[in-house]
Amino acid sequence: MIQFNRNDYFKTFRLMRDIDVKDYIYPFPNESTQKFIDRKNQSFFINHFKSLFQSLVIPLFSENPIRETENKLFELFLEDVDRQGTSMNKFMYDILIKYKVQGNGFIIFNNYEDIDKYTQEEIIDKRLFPWITSKDVYELYDIQYNKEGDIKKIEFYNGKETILSIDGMYKEIDIIIGFTKNEIYTRTNERDSKRLKSFKNEFGFIPVIMLNNKINKSPESLNLADLTASISNQFSEQRALERKCAFAFLQVPEDNPDEEPLEIGADGVLYIPSDSSKDAKYISPDPNILKVLIENAEKSISIFKQEADRQGAITISHNSKSGFAYEMEFLAKDFVLKNLSLFAEEIERKIFDLFVSITGTYAKDYNIRYNKEFKRGNKNLLEKISIVEQSKRIGIEFTKDELENLKKDILNTL
Repeated sequence: MIQFNRNDYFKTFRLMRDIDVKDYIYPFPNESTQKFIDRKNQSFFINHFKSLFQSLVIPLFSENPIRETENKLFELFLEDVDRQGTSMNKFMYDILIKYKVQGNGFIIFNNYEDIDKYTQEEIIDKRLFPWITSKDVYELYDIQYNKEGDIKKIEFYNGKETILSIDGMYKEIDIIIGFTKNEIYTRTNERDSKRLKSFKNEFGFIPVIMLNNKINKSPESLNLADLTASISNQFSEQRALERKCAFAFLQVPEDNPDEEPLEIGADGVLYIPSDSSKDAKYISPDPNILKVLIENAEKSISIFKQEADRQGAITISHNSKSGFAYEMEFLAKDFVLKNLSLFAEEIERKIFDLFVSITGTYAKDYNIRYNKEFKRGNKNLLEKISIVEQSKRIGIEFTKDELENLKKDILNTL
């Protein structure tokens, strides 16, 4: 069985979906349940991870890709690729996000019925031609290759079912869908499990397009995912310290304080020995604690920006008026977008080739062209970004409104 860290891939998958800030805020040591709940309710989460990877894909669809084919069935297919009303544009956007975030992904053709016995009118009327779905890397269960290096079997997680076990208890089990050259089947993930369903593979080949021949142990974007969660936690810690320790707390001589530990904060008390030379008074916490937290958050942001650059995005960043919500805007580099455009065209041609093989329909070349001109005045764009970065280094701060205007100015050059 192929070895990779499914949890790492799932972590990056979740960050591209709508998530709750509470899933990414972690408790302090000795933090009470109620205090942790209160802190989570006061926390925010800015999904820099999602914004970054969207910036690497969305520009490809600023203009509709040009698609030309004389295959009438494929024209209909382009309008609804999955029998759910999903256009090829929307499907390819999701596929390219998988590829950029996880470095891989899978496109699966579905249609287990032999369509040769139908006329083309019946095929169109009943929508009998193939449809496609996709799988993320974390959904991969197993993959096996033959001596030539081609896939001979591939299996995916495909939902769950509740069954009655031999001990009379209900339990939830994973369902696996598998593909070989001769069979398409479902089974449980239990060892030596029997087929739940089995179909003859009418395609004559494994109907799966693998975006990349390599599956890494963990996705390259994992560091960015961890940094996104870390930045939110660091700002939450800053906010908690400011709320609890922005005010002086009382120092009191006392030899027998209450046994319960006291929480340092605006309503806290610090006991000292009664024979101490110190008097009862209000004292303030060491400001260096907050300073260290701020410095650590800034380091995390700096590392995130470096990682974003490795992914192919220029970062424009600023603090919000509140001082807490650190915001970053990302602009994908031109060569990264062009390479992704070429990759998208390659994947669509593979989809076309498999569609034609399955349907046995007319197979003249499929013309697909994605936009490859993303920037006008690129020199001015880079100069404007450079001015912002240099100004920050010498201590010139921009207001949020100034940065917003600059952003609009920059986007007008795209």
